[in-house]
Amino acid sequence: KIRSLKQQALVACVRARIEISTLALACIYFERLCLDCRVDKSNRRLSFAACLLLAAKVNESNSKIVYDRGTEAKIKPNKRSGKIFESLVVFFTHDWSLSLRQLYVAEWVVFTVSRSPFESLSCH
Repeated sequence: KIRSLKQQALVACVRARIEISTLALACIYFERLCLDCRVDKSNRRLSFAACLLLAAKVNESNSKIVYDRGTEAKIKPNKRSGKIFESLVVFFTHDWSLSLRQLYVAEWVVFTVSRSPFESLSCH
């Protein structure tokens, strides 16, 4: 079931034009939740959706640096980032039947459980 979940998420990421590294980061977050014994049959989709949303916030560029000739570099918001989140939210709410309230609560759980990549992974 987890493999199927990852395949569905990959399709959603391709549609939303999300970088593959973002999906890989989401898989790492999800596997950490699994190793921490926080994922079961009832919350698999919700957990993975929260991982993917958090990974998109961390990994996708929300701004870009623009250089104009003869002027300093300027930081401008990336218009694409809004479409990424919109596409993910539509996928989560329509395809996976998750509510936004559930998703945002679950995202905080993922945020608090996810550790530094340098820490060891172990099931308590």
